[in-house]
Amino acid sequence: RFHQVPTFGRDTICLFSDNVSAMTRLNAGNFADILQCCLPVLEGLIPSPHNKVVHSMVFALATWNALAKLQHHMDSTLYSLSHVTKILGDTVRQFAKVTCASIIAQELPKEKAAGFRRHEKNKQKDPNSCEVPIATDKSKKFNISRPKFHFLGDYVSIIKWFGVAPGYSTQQVCCHKFSSIL
Repeated sequence: RFHQVPTFGRDTICLFSDNVSAMTRLNAGNFADILQCCLPVLEGLIPSPHNKVVHSMVFALATWNALAKLQHHMDSTLYSLSHVTKILGDTVRQFAKVTCASIIAQELPKEKAAGFRRHEKNKQKDPNSCEVPIATDKSKKFNISRPKFHFLGDYVSIIKWFGVAPGYSTQQVCCHKFSSIL
């Protein structure tokens, strides 16, 4: 369904590939485009008890992303970012508790193949290991106990102390490479 989303502007929203979940080497701009187009694409795909949770989380993520990548902040934008960060934390926790608890996620075929290759490589290094790779798909759990989620709460104070960090965005590196090619 992402492929049906029309382009917007010359460099704003580009045409998506046929399979967005199989896209590799995504940069910050790709993630932002996916977030901005995600709500209409997900419309009607998720059963009703989880639909509201997912839509709330995607909206909070898109809003947080838009506020976080501003180049100049004022007190009002920092307050808004702080408020949206709290909402984002609440919606992600609700997503983990309600939606992820009722969905059994499996390893992607690409991940399964990588695990098999890793096992074969380790077997060549140590031929005495007789561990057989598991033929069934591994289940995957959504884990919010990661530094990425934990440090979202510190983002506003980091901006207050150090200012914005434009050098951390891969989107700008991509634009820099594009302009140097021209």
